[in-house]
Amino acid sequence: MDVLLAICLIVGASAMVAIALMVMQALRHFALLSDELRRTAEAARVSMGEVDRVTRQLHDVTAGLEGVVAPLRRSALRVEQLADRATDLSGAVLDEVRRPLETTMSFFRGVQAGTRSLVGALRRPRIRPNAHWRDGHE
Repeated sequence: MDVLLAICLIVGASAMVAIALMVMQALRHFALLSDELRRTAEAARVSMGEVDRVTRQLHDVTAGLEGVVAPLRRSALRVEQLADRATDLSGAVLDEVRRPLETTMSFFRGVQAGTRSLVGALRRPRIRPNAHWRDGHE
């Protein structure tokens, strides 16, 4: 029985040593984890500072753009009005030019048709009425 008790004591002591080693390993892992969490928290603090700085810069840019938007809108409205006036003016000019241009083009078409008719008449051979008269009665 002493041998059995000695074996149990050795097995129990070995188990306690194994448990102690496992606890030490777990504590080492927890130490690494806490160190990593500390570095992550520090990086997050730095990032939050950068995010805050960028947010302030974006707010400044947005505030600056608000001052520019109203004059740009007025300028765009003026350009649109100017374009409308230019369109109306060019339409009026085209309406005034169209009638005389159509009249001139009609005149040129008439001259062209008259010229064709005259040239066609000049190209046709002339028939003498006397020669025709004689050929038919003789």
